Amino acid sequence: MFELYSDVRGTAYERLIDYAMERADTFMLGVHEWETEDMGIDFDTTIMFKELLQQLNPFLLSTHSYEEMRGKHAVAYTQGTFYRYQCTPAAGSC
Repeated sequence: MFELYSDVRGTAYERLIDYAMERADTFMLGVHEWETEDMGIDFDTTIMFKELLQQLNPFLLSTHSYEEMRGKHAVAYTQGTFYRYQCTPAAGSC
């Protein structure tokens, strides 16, 4: 498991994904339910990530609720849906 202490972006993010895809068997993606603190606006993250989730669907191993994941994995820090995928170079390029 990687513990990230900052918001990884750009080339560093791409290299991190490549590194992880070469070394891990699976990865998890959490689609969190949230709202902006400054605007009080709810976002439907399912719609925001719909294309990515569709691209990753061939690699999907399991889907989990917040209740299942809470306290077991660091990815479950807020309400949401959590997806476990098989690591492959194709999944990493989505």
